[in-house]
Amino acid sequence: MSSKEATHAIKGLQATQAHPPLRLEIDDWYTTASPDHQLQVTMFVLALMRFQAMSIYGSSYLPWHKINGAQKRMVGYCTHDSILFATWHRVYLLLSDVSVAVMVIAD
Repeated sequence: MSSKEATHAIKGLQATQAHPPLRLEIDDWYTTASPDHQLQVTMFVLALMRFQAMSIYGSSYLPWHKINGAQKRMVGYCTHDSILFATWHRVYLLLSDVSVAVMVIAD
């Protein structure tokens, strides 16, 4: 597969503290009454709406990166039933984290 479009390395976010902060469990983060957490959840959802990389998780049902979407359900890039799952998923989550953070910071 070849593409004329530029590619780039995905770099993780740099922590501003000595150690990266621990992530809250999503159920705790979403349901907490903390105004800071409520704002974070809102910004997270707004950022998710703005980038189409999330559509590659299961499969692109819409055209993405000049490739037509899948014609049938239950196909996709994420290999849940394969030993490749952990390696694919780790890179995908890094892309997701960085993309969301960049958009949240930009807003």
